[in-house]
Amino acid sequence: MHELSIAQSIVDVVSNHIDDQTVSRVSSVSVLIGEMSGVDAKLLEYAFPEAAQGTPLENAELFIETKPVSFACRACGESPIPPGNALCPQCGSREIELASGRELDILSFELFTPGEEQSVS
Repeated sequence: MHELSIAQSIVDVVSNHIDDQTVSRVSSVSVLIGEMSGVDAKLLEYAFPEAAQGTPLENAELFIETKPVSFACRACGESPIPPGNALCPQCGSREIELASGRELDILSFELFTPGEEQSVS
């Protein structure tokens, strides 16, 4: 299950962007996962608490947004092209490429600092 290593990477990235002296904990993390990223969202949700254990992200809520697959034409720039089309409907080119769907991004996280809550994007 490579989702555990992905969850650990999320924890590491967020942990590296916070100051343990001023942040009491992270309350939530939002991530974007492309449908063709190879990441199983359910397994990532399951692995995240394990990876966050003992860190400021312990008990943080993980929000997952999925990004659908879309294609574009390299020849004319037409986008989006419906999945399954072998030809661009605009120019007829076969130069179709994946435009989105492989993303794996941390969108934002919310921090609790003593006395206030703050969001970081």
